[in-house]
Amino acid sequence: MASENLGGSYDMILSAETIYNLESQQQLFDCIKQAIKPPTGVAYIAAKTYYFGVGGGTTSFKKMLKRDGMLEVHTVATFDEGDGSKREILKLKFPDHIIPYFL
Repeated sequence: MASENLGGSYDMILSAETIYNLESQQQLFDCIKQAIKPPTGVAYIAAKTYYFGVGGGTTSFKKMLKRDGMLEVHTVATFDEGDGSKREILKLKFPDHIIPYFL
């Protein structure tokens, strides 16, 4: 993306059902980090908390984000599917303490 001059130019990124596989989570996060516009850009990720059979979901994605530390992650909505599975919408954003560095 950087070679296409797209890095850091998106105010909002929307993603759904893209973190079901543990192996693809880091790739998606790397893409978001390159594309999101500092310091006010946000990304919304909609997914199940856990995908049986493949192991991914919002639980593992949030852990990965917290280990990395570049973006904050907040759960903005949770939906109970009624069959034991839950879906969440996550909001990824830059921490408030870094905003003055970009202004």
